[in-house]
Amino acid sequence: PIVLDANPSVRFVDFSRDGKTVFAGDMNDVVRLWNVADGKLQATIPRVKCEQCRFAPDGKHLVTMNSTMMEFRSLKDAKILMKVGDDLKTKRLVNQLMFSNDGRTAAFVSNAATIHIWTIPEIEP
Repeated sequence: PIVLDANPSVRFVDFSRDGKTVFAGDMNDVVRLWNVADGKLQATIPRVKCEQCRFAPDGKHLVTMNSTMMEFRSLKDAKILMKVGDDLKTKRLVNQLMFSNDGRTAAFVSNAATIHIWTIPEIEP
């Protein structure tokens, strides 16, 4: 097995759809991406305030989410391409973020015992 050198405060991990990349997000607001085949660190993205993080269903974007905002970032340079949800102000910890199979709908559950579902607009490349 390949063992990745992750921060002890890692909160979540996810695989890209093609299975070639894995990422981990930690409590210090840092997201790291690794190549699965050789375990080499591909990128470190600092200052990412997120409670949940996932690869977008298109496999080209990283999605970060906190209690007020969802951000879609380019995997190439971590640039924020789109923000969704100024009205999401749950002021609660986001426990899980999921996407529908077609990638057009997202849902998250917060520790306020609420599930939020909404349609995702087209992401500009």
